[in-house]
Amino acid sequence: MPDLHIRNVDPDVIARLKAQAKRNGRSMEAEAREVIERGCPRNLTIQEWLEGMRRLQEEHPIPGEPNLPTSEEIKRLIEAEEDEKWRRIRGEDADGTDD
Repeated sequence: MPDLHIRNVDPDVIARLKAQAKRNGRSMEAEAREVIERGCPRNLTIQEWLEGMRRLQEEHPIPGEPNLPTSEEIKRLIEAEEDEKWRRIRGEDADGTDD
């Protein structure tokens, strides 16, 4: 893996990073890697994001809030919207026949 060298880091930041690493039972280098990884998250697919939101909702439900649709439900809705858009472009009725 490539190395990363950072110059001119404020001594107070270094002290806080050392203290945080100690609290988390890691070396300062491992803690810095963790901080960087959390600060630069990878892009999630829509499905990964929705599944994460669904897990959060199941773990911490909000009273009175509707459940989020599953990724499969959203996929079906998107496909239905696309089908409807193409029917309109082709001048078809909702049942797929011409006017």
